[in-house]
Amino acid sequence: FLGLTMLMRERPQFVGQPIRVSKAELVQESPQVVVRKVSDDISVIKPAQPERSEIQFEMNGRRDYRGLRTVMDMSGEFRARYVLTNAFEEPIFVLFKCPHPRTESGTGPNLLAGGLRLQTSLSGAQENATNAWVWSGTLEPHSSGTIEIAYQVASLKGVTYRIEERSGSPVKYLRATFHRQDLAAMLFESGDGALPTPG
Repeated sequence: FLGLTMLMRERPQFVGQPIRVSKAELVQESPQVVVRKVSDDISVIKPAQPERSEIQFEMNGRRDYRGLRTVMDMSGEFRARYVLTNAFEEPIFVLFKCPHPRTESGTGPNLLAGGLRLQTSLSGAQENATNAWVWSGTLEPHSSGTIEIAYQVASLKGVTYRIEERSGSPVKYLRATFHRQDLAAMLFESGDGALPTPG
């Protein structure tokens, strides 16, 4: 008892239960884009890909030393910038749909995400639906515009950016960056397997 009393006096972080550990893994899926020429019938739509996709995770590590077990998770911000272009000689209608973030299983721990927002340089109609952001509008011939997605997220053990292959059209340009602070041990993987851990 004397040793335990001294431990609690000298190391107060051992007093009390640690915070709840999170097992949530963030999954952000790539957007779906469909286009059609203004002169085409409304049923003639084609899947497309953004001209450029720039994905960025800004994550900070957090540690809780209370109790005999150290609890570690991360929180931060997700940002994505998509460039849409029209290479045709006439205007096109564009429908852009980007799913909201979710957990890996979809039924696991709640995902603590907030501040979800969509900003665009294009005129058109946008809606923050239940499970996705939706934007629709017109692109003039040989013009381009950007759509940006951002939100804050907390209590994560991992993050995934998933490119859906349902459209069948090739990805033109994709750049994903991960900035970290107080996160020493990280494992990075792509569809081809593990990647070298950056310094």
